[in-house]
Parts: sequence; structure tokens; C-alpha cells
Amino acid sequence: MSVGTCHALGPGHMPSSPESAGDVLEARYSNHFEVGHNEFEFMFDFGQFHSRDGDVPPPPVPIVRIVMAPPFALALLSTLQRAVSDHERLHGPIEQS
Repeated sequence: MSVGTCHALGPGHMPSSPESAGDVLEARYSNHFEVGHNEFEFMFDFGQFHSRDGDVPPPPVPIVRIVMAPPFALALLSTLQRAVSDHERLHGPIEQS
């Protein structure tokens, strides 16, 4: 099953989106994610950490939860692996933080 695509994007270029009139994908920045799963589905929670002075860091602000069946999670993994490989080939190794 091939359900994902990956390609380099130029400045100001958005990936393909639905052609229906009025459909606009909202872009949100995420610097935090969590992954959960059960027998039937995977759940991907995306959020943002906002830095703040203090002893206890604030919890991440949730943005969205994406839920998908295991075969689609596997397709997502494959697509992400290809995208990261392509990115590193074009721009050099990604440093892990």
C-alpha cells in the first residue's frame, strides 16, 4: 500500500491539497508530539511548548490529535523515512537535539 508522498518544497510552496473551492489547510508549528496506540489505531498528538521562566516547565499546549489505522501508520513511517533521507541528501545530516 502506498498512500504517502514526499517531495522537496520551495519557498512559499504548499503540498497538494484538496481541489474543492474554499478548502484551505491550516499550517501550525509543533515542537512536541506524543504517540499512543491500541490494537486498532495509532494516535498522534501534536502540541507546542512555550518557554517560560520558572522551576516547572508548563505543559505543552495541544494542537491536534491525528488517529489512523495501523496500516496507515506504517505508510506514514515509510513516508517520513523517505522524506528525512531526501532532506539529508539535499541539506546534510539533521542534528538530533
